[in-house]
Amino acid sequence: MNKGHIYFEIQADDPKRATDFYSRVFGWKFSEVKGLLIPYWTIETGGSRGGLLKRPAKTPPPQMEPMLLAARSKLRILTQLRKQY
Repeated sequence: MNKGHIYFEIQADDPKRATDFYSRVFGWKFSEVKGLLIPYWTIETGGSRGGLLKRPAKTPPPQMEPMLLAARSKLRILTQLRKQY
């Protein structure tokens, strides 16, 4: 049983691009959920479960850029570590 996060959601401007990215980088599996009012995909990570949806609002404003850069840096490190294992 997963003792970590129960459920998470990712919002993306381009869901197709996002599902391709997360599938390649982390090996996550996505399944589109039909019949909802918005396009939505479930995410199977091998641990925590989540969902992905098209971002309902615009991309975060420029003042968020330092946080996004830090997140991208951490993602690069995680990607490198994943290749080692």
